[in-house]
Amino acid sequence: MIRWPRAFFDILAQRDLKVIGFDNGDVGLSEKIGSGGVPDLAKIVSVLISGQTPEVPYLLDDIAADAEGLMDALEIGRAHIVGVSLGGRGWSPRIIPIGSCL
Repeated sequence: MIRWPRAFFDILAQRDLKVIGFDNGDVGLSEKIGSGGVPDLAKIVSVLISGQTPEVPYLLDDIAADAEGLMDALEIGRAHIVGVSLGGRGWSPRIIPIGSCL
């Protein structure tokens, strides 16, 4: 969330919305998963094309689970979700299963 303009959050807050900004794991100011090194994207794509699951430190479902866990911890039952790139895409595996909270 370090790259989002503060004014954007202020506009939402002025509309009586509670605004919570957070970074997904391994980006921004959040904890880094450095033990795996830089992913070999060519290898990952090759494994995916072969129909197998690549070994990676986390999946989109993990990103969604982290955000859902934050909502649970803060006792937020429903939310409007805004994200860019993986920040927005990370929710897609969970939208149908948890659609009642969005």
